[in-house]
Amino acid sequence: MAYGLALHTTSTQLGLALIGCTDGNANTLHTRSHDLGRDMITHLHLHVLQFLTPHTWADLCFIAVAKGPGSFTSTRIGVVMARTLGQQLNVPVFGISSLEAAAYADVLSDVLSDVPSDVLLCRDDRDRLTGDRAVGLNAARGEIFTGIYGYDQERDDIVCLQTDAAMLPQVWQKQLASRLPPPISLNVNPDHIAADTAAMATIARKRWLRGEQPAWFTLTPFYGQHPVT
Repeated sequence: MAYGLALHTTSTQLGLALIGCTDGNANTLHTRSHDLGRDMITHLHLHVLQFLTPHTWADLCFIAVAKGPGSFTSTRIGVVMARTLGQQLNVPVFGISSLEAAAYADVLSDVLSDVPSDVLLCRDDRDRLTGDRAVGLNAARGEIFTGIYGYDQERDDIVCLQTDAAMLPQVWQKQLASRLPPPISLNVNPDHIAADTAAMATIARKRWLRGEQPAWFTLTPFYGQHPVT
């Protein structure tokens, strides 16, 4: 049986998801989350191995990873692991914005809300909110990371309407005020890491099933801000 593995490491929270890719396990979605704090770099590999059991690396058909924005160090750790796995296993690696994941989790909130840490059954539920999502995440130096995403019903996929960027709150508010109809405003919540990671896995599976095969070496993190300046 083939599975896709999703990693979300853009904060002190670790999110993991394992999603079925074939007819025999296509309705299966497992999630788990851990509050690792500063121990992300030392505990990530162990938690991934424990989460993957009883499956093996050979069971993976793709990797999905949150490429940022978020914590510089944590994001880099997740991206490096995803690139390494993609190279060693020769499987595609999907880099997904953490803002995109939050937007899609909200679209699928009737399915993915209150995700615990065990097994869910995916539903093909078309009765979802389809308004645009304006997603924000607190950044350094008084700025916020921002992005706007919409939902394409025909492709059943999330689409980027405004590229992720860091900006001052007043600039962001001015941009939102200029958009009609006004988008739904969301803030990335680390407590929702399981739902966001499940959304990442779902996004990646849809794209994998459409034949997309992004190579590991094309994946680059999005930091949004320089870590020093």
